[in-house]
Amino acid sequence: MKINKPEIEEWLRRINAEEPLYTVGINVIFDPYNYGDTIMDFVEYAKENNWINPDYDSISRGWKKAKDKIVFISQLNQEDIFRIIAWHIRGDRFCSGLLASAFNDGYIQTALKRLLEI
Repeated sequence: MKINKPEIEEWLRRINAEEPLYTVGINVIFDPYNYGDTIMDFVEYAKENNWINPDYDSISRGWKKAKDKIVFISQLNQEDIFRIIAWHIRGDRFCSGLLASAFNDGYIQTALKRLLEI
């Protein structure tokens, strides 16, 4: 897959500019996370650009074992970056808030910065 660096830079700008990226419904038990436009657009972009690697679960073992997730991401190749992004997007369907925490902890931003380096 081709990396469009100006588009990735724009995603980083949007992620850093939007506040908040999501809200949490305090009276909602099931799926309380309401993602803002930036996150929803990013998920759509990832899908449209085939970033949702169907083999995304293959990264989970290394991800779960990694003590420092930022360092782990910074050492991944392009395909594994797509896997880690997909793991968070797909995982959010089963664990509400997983994607929110990935943005909060800087994992998606680090993955995008890594794509710029590759």
